[in-house]
Amino acid sequence: MDSYLHDEIAKRHIPGLALAVIRHGRIEKLSTYGYANAEFSVLVGRSTRFQVASITKEFTSVALMMLVEAGQVKLDDPIGAHLDNLPESWWGLTIRQLLNHTTGLPDIINKASESLADTPDEAIKLLRDKPMEFAPGSQWSYNQTNYLLLQLLIERLSGMSFEKFCSASLR
Repeated sequence: MDSYLHDEIAKRHIPGLALAVIRHGRIEKLSTYGYANAEFSVLVGRSTRFQVASITKEFTSVALMMLVEAGQVKLDDPIGAHLDNLPESWWGLTIRQLLNHTTGLPDIINKASESLADTPDEAIKLLRDKPMEFAPGSQWSYNQTNYLLLQLLIERLSGMSFEKFCSASLR
């Protein structure tokens, strides 16, 4: 396995990774390879935290569907019924439209793939006066703002941070 991973790391230009092989609930192999930060030659360690980027959308979707199954929210509920700090023009957007990227909301990530804000409240404040990109439900456009709002919804409905809700739900 080590030989294979070293070859793939070189072939695919992967700076570094952490590996855990678990079989029947027991750790069979725990290894780290390469760099967490190549620029400063920081090696990947067992406590290295990796950014997971858009993979959080799958966690968000599952967490939300758990709340739907529990009867705490419906997919056709308007987001404004649950989050009151949003611009009025966003209130009628449905949970379903947020999930499937058909809201027309402006994106919190600019074209250079950099976040425009450091916190959800800051993002909403920055986007508050920006025009919709299209009429809700009329088009599809991959957008980070949609899932930011869904995470805020999960926090509001669960009374926990998004991370704690996901962790608690795995137990």
